[in-house]
Amino acid sequence: EYASVVSGRAGIHFSADIFRSFYKTSSPWLKKIFINAIRTLHPEPVISIKAPACVYPTLLAKDSMYLLQLININSTIPEVAKSYSEEILSVPEVYVETGLEIKKIYDALTGEEIHFSDDGEFAVENIGVHTAIVIETGGQL
Repeated sequence: EYASVVSGRAGIHFSADIFRSFYKTSSPWLKKIFINAIRTLHPEPVISIKAPACVYPTLLAKDSMYLLQLININSTIPEVAKSYSEEILSVPEVYVETGLEIKKIYDALTGEEIHFSDDGEFAVENIGVHTAIVIETGGQL
């Protein structure tokens, strides 16, 4: 009868369809509930990204490398097909934190190296429609 979130050894269960609700409304409260649930399950994620809602990250792993893709749709509502933006505004900066043992980070398209701190933090600047970043680590993943 009432919406709830239940946490246990088997994981986290949402009694309401928060994904469909978020898809329709882009509610920041639903987003916060989901993010908190993920952080409960994975308190130390491989990677954490601080970016506006218009940036959709994907992370792929192979051997000792990760490919981080940042896709900028310039809309907080996922149904971009319903409206077409003539101009995509770039996102000035996206901050990334990782606990990986980083050897090298670079732009996958240009090969330009990206500076990172000893703590595994770095910034990616001027995110256009699509940016791909390679993160080389110290060994087999």
